Amino acid sequence: MVSAKKGFIVYLTMMVTLSSCRKQDIITASNFHFDATAKEWFTEVKVNDTLNFKSNLGKARIYKVIDINNTPWQVSNCNWLTNICEVYYSLDEKVITYKRLDSLSGPTKIQMYMLPDSVIYKYLSANTVTIVKLYAEFDDYNGKQLSGQNDLGLKFPDAYQPISFATFTGGTKTYNQVVKFLSNNTKAYYHSGRNSNYTVNEVWCDKKFGFVYFKDIYGQEWSRQN
Repeated sequence: MVSAKKGFIVYLTMMVTLSSCRKQDIITASNFHFDATAKEWFTEVKVNDTLNFKSNLGKARIYKVIDINNTPWQVSNCNWLTNICEVYYSLDEKVITYKRLDSLSGPTKIQMYMLPDSVIYKYLSANTVTIVKLYAEFDDYNGKQLSGQNDLGLKFPDAYQPISFATFTGGTKTYNQVVKFLSNNTKAYYHSGRNSNYTVNEVWCDKKFGFVYFKDIYGQEWSRQN
């Protein structure tokens, strides 16, 4: 993910922390909700969905959707003496969290945020332009080594511009709106914190159904079976 977005998340996290003990909120600005474009993404992903992947070498992986968090971010400031928080604005978010069932794994999730399209201000007027930004993380994706970023994130293209979707046929379904992510890294990335080699260098994600395919540096290809 880009550094500007990460900085914004840190800022919001601090604000949310400040508001965790509030007794009363004073709303002074508007809510920024998902627009029609945002609502087109990941419509078929549901809690408890189980994703079964099978490789061309006969191996299996299983991921389960364990949570979909739709709680908006409230950006606020709290008075510790009165325990009252002034809410400057709230931003819609959606975080889809997966758990790998057949093994331990790295974070696997899809994230959507309505973010301002320009400089971040303490107060956002009701006519501030916000747009959906989409990101994902996938288990043992090896994108960090060549990207120079501090994470292994997958950044989706601009949702408001035409996207060259691909078509992919899995075990039982054809996916017609697939976005492909390639790290272009042919080597394993060693994650010291997890004592694990990240070897997946290609991940495909469908606009409606989420993850559908991935491939590792050894040529093993995993296709979604359901």
